[in-house]
Amino acid sequence: MAGDFIHNFTDGLTIGVSYVADYKMGLATTFAMFLHEVPHEVCDFAILFQLKYSLCQIVGLQMMTAMGALAGTIFGSIIGQMWMKECLAFTTGGFLYFAINNLLGELKEVKSFGMLLVCCMCSFAGIYFMYIVALLE
Repeated sequence: MAGDFIHNFTDGLTIGVSYVADYKMGLATTFAMFLHEVPHEVCDFAILFQLKYSLCQIVGLQMMTAMGALAGTIFGSIIGQMWMKECLAFTTGGFLYFAINNLLGELKEVKSFGMLLVCCMCSFAGIYFMYIVALLE
């Protein structure tokens, strides 16, 4: 739960800094975090449920870890005004690190060259779509 709190804090930090940088960037970041957090929190719920926690305990723990996002958003809004470029670089670097780390971990499991080619094409398509979204902002 402590790790989930820290994870949510860094998500909130990203949201807070992005709103300071630009309102549209803040909305896009909030939407991306929402899409990222829904399956994450469902998995947390399933794990706690499997560990025989009651529904009230699960909701309470989930709310406590969600306070990390709120604290991170407030902190990000404050320090984002002083060190915006550094905060944006930090959060962007963190996302790139985790994305690349997860991608390389999955690519180790690919057994055929054809599937490796499909994975690489999908990765490049995702990068291309992010570029298009950036142009539309």
